[in-house]
Amino acid sequence: MSQEAAPQLPDEPDRLEVAVDEAIAACDGNMRSAIKALIVANEYLEGEVKELMQADRVTRLLAGTVQDLQRLISVWISSESAAISVR
Repeated sequence: MSQEAAPQLPDEPDRLEVAVDEAIAACDGNMRSAIKALIVANEYLEGEVKELMQADRVTRLLAGTVQDLQRLISVWISSESAAISVR
């Protein structure tokens, strides 16, 4: 039974170095262009995070509204039931 060594994940500094090299290579070796591209990507991701946070707030608001409506309906049904039994 032969055991193969599990592939080693690169250390964090090595992983970052590889990512930096890839970003620069993607911009034909132009470091300034690589930095601009990363800034644009970061701004895009920040916008996505803001949208997701806003959607989460809306979801929480709607969930609270639904719970409030459920309570109101429950109270209304109880009062209607009481009114019917009185008749």
